[in-house]
Amino acid sequence: MSWRVIVLVGLLAFSGALLAVWPARWATGLLPSIVRCQDWRGTVWRGQCRQLTVAMPGEPPLTIETAGWTLHPAPLLHGRLAADVALTDMRGDATGHVELARGGLLVLRGVSARMLLDPRMPSALPAGWRGRAEMQQLELDWQSSQLRHLQGQLQLSDLRDEQGHDLGNYRLDFPPATAPPFRGAITDQGGPLQLRGTLELTADRRWSLAGTVAARAGADPAITQYLDALGAADAAGRYPLSAAGTFR
Repeated sequence: MSWRVIVLVGLLAFSGALLAVWPARWATGLLPSIVRCQDWRGTVWRGQCRQLTVAMPGEPPLTIETAGWTLHPAPLLHGRLAADVALTDMRGDATGHVELARGGLLVLRGVSARMLLDPRMPSALPAGWRGRAEMQQLELDWQSSQLRHLQGQLQLSDLRDEQGHDLGNYRLDFPPATAPPFRGAITDQGGPLQLRGTLELTADRRWSLAGTVAARAGADPAITQYLDALGAADAAGRYPLSAAGTFR
């Protein structure tokens, strides 16, 4: 066995021993100023934060009841912070692998999440809308405000507007892609609307939506009013769907 291997094994063992005994609260100084933890439990290697609050400038604070993690020591030798993370809250839960590296690189792998879309929560939905969201096997690379990699599946269920009208269920699939732009297919999963479309995301956070939408037989008259705002329908009753913007 070479001396390099011996040194590497020794460093790994030493790092693991320190992480296994350091109290989790010692990580306070490593957190950015926008992140606060009310109650630390466990160790830096395997710990938990209760009442984790993130306060982004210009946004209402977001508090998560419990955030737990298991750190992977080996990536620390390469300047990377890697951990398996689990978030739990009365509104939902999430699990996945998270890595932070030099240059502001954020890597997410195998992320699954479920949450309630409550009118009191900030989201991409119009004000007052509600429903349920489920994310499966999300992969994302984010660096210097640029989206580098994206794939996964998002489902919206029991979607309702601010007046309580049923808007149906939808699924968004982003297949594996080697480079931006990333194109996801949107399809309805039952409900008052038939929808087929494509959502495209660029590296610099721009998005565009294109497709068609039509009301199913027996749909609430309010649905027709929504569709009339999109323009004229074709011979099959399909309305053009088009929108664009930039994610903050």
